[in-house]
Amino acid sequence: MTQPDIQQIVWTALGLSIYLTFGHSMRPQVITWDGVSAWSISDYTELVEGNQKRTPFYRISPQGIQIQPSATSGSVTVTASAPVFSAARVGTRIRFVDRQLLITAFTDSQHVTATVQEILPGGQILTFGTAPNTVFNIGDEVIGSVTGAKGLVTSFPSGSMAVQLLNNSGGNAGGVLAVIGFTTSDIVAGPGGNLTPSAVSSASPQACSVWDDEVMNSLQGYPASCFIDQFRLGFCDFPAIPGAIGWSAINTPTDLYVGALPSSAMLEIAPSKVQIYYVVPGPEGSEFVFADRSVFLYPDFRNQSAQAWQRRVQAIIRRWCRAGAAAALAGSDPVCQRRPEYHDGNHRDRRLSASVSTPRT
Repeated sequence: MTQPDIQQIVWTALGLSIYLTFGHSMRPQVITWDGVSAWSISDYTELVEGNQKRTPFYRISPQGIQIQPSATSGSVTVTASAPVFSAARVGTRIRFVDRQLLITAFTDSQHVTATVQEILPGGQILTFGTAPNTVFNIGDEVIGSVTGAKGLVTSFPSGSMAVQLLNNSGGNAGGVLAVIGFTTSDIVAGPGGNLTPSAVSSASPQACSVWDDEVMNSLQGYPASCFIDQFRLGFCDFPAIPGAIGWSAINTPTDLYVGALPSSAMLEIAPSKVQIYYVVPGPEGSEFVFADRSVFLYPDFRNQSAQAWQRRVQAIIRRWCRAGAAAALAGSDPVCQRRPEYHDGNHRDRRLSASVSTPRT
């Protein structure tokens, strides 16, 4: 290992474990001490609960390409509307309507075999007394007035309307995930109006573009940087999503599956299409994000005003620049010559009022 290689190692510690990243081709490593005398090292591996891999997903594949699984469970054939698959996808996962499939075999660029890990929502055929294509359009999201069922309009076969049911978990029926479907009691409403179905029948999953990819695996590569903040393990510098930052669930460093609870894992994409290199925890819940063209602040404004944060940030960044804290960024410290920015959590990109131009000494 050379000196430049050593400089690419990023590590952070949580409890008795050290998490280490190195470039985009190596899976993160975990060095663990048993608390007495023994050390061990292993691959970082995301938690699996049931069949659900607790890893982040994001639409990395080109937009507009639809996929269609042949069934809702078991071994299925997944057909894509345009070339998108490769042999390198074998062993990786995709999600169809928020349900995971494990790809087990490659046929060609538009066909793979996969094993359903979570029961998939199926489709439905809705029949109306009026031609539905005069009210609805392909791609419309529709909702049922009684059941609350949601679906995506995919086609109009023989004067009816086909929908792909969306993420409507209705609990468990005999241990099998139940999905809410439309009934003839519903008024089906969409952007262009509403109709009441006279008949509803089940169908296989429909071809649609509601699917996404694993963010980190052997195909997409691995994050080259890591950090710990508020009992969360974080990763950044993802090769497939350069502007992404991922945080684990609180006190569960192997759970990266994004959820709605305050303690759940998170995935954020920084504004301005930047490449994020490092994240450094700041005071009182804030984080400094070192990117290729800017320094961002993800602040916590709960206890003080934005103006107070601006003053604190300027002092901290100046001190870091003078100490050479950004030396790893291509050796030229471009961030110290730019106006820092803060991100308020609502995808609004704002700039702090004072410029930071203090050169490194």
